Amino acid sequence: MWLDKVNEKRKEHWDKNFSYKPYTPLTISKGKKYIKLIDESSVWAFVSMWEGVLKGSLVCKGDLLKPASWNQPAKHS
Repeated sequence: MWLDKVNEKRKEHWDKNFSYKPYTPLTISKGKKYIKLIDESSVWAFVSMWEGVLKGSLVCKGDLLKPASWNQPAKHS
């Protein structure tokens, strides 16, 4: 449900600013600790499914994390 709303808002923004190329919605890939949000061929963000410490920083369930690479999030939410 959340992803549908995000894709809807992104499409509105896309149509206003990038109408010269087609819009591609975000897709998900679920892992053990994170849900990966994928935009075409790059990682848009990670959503945490666990609580704990990541690289010395506290991560809570539901935190939206920037990507550090294709397979892991950055240190801070």
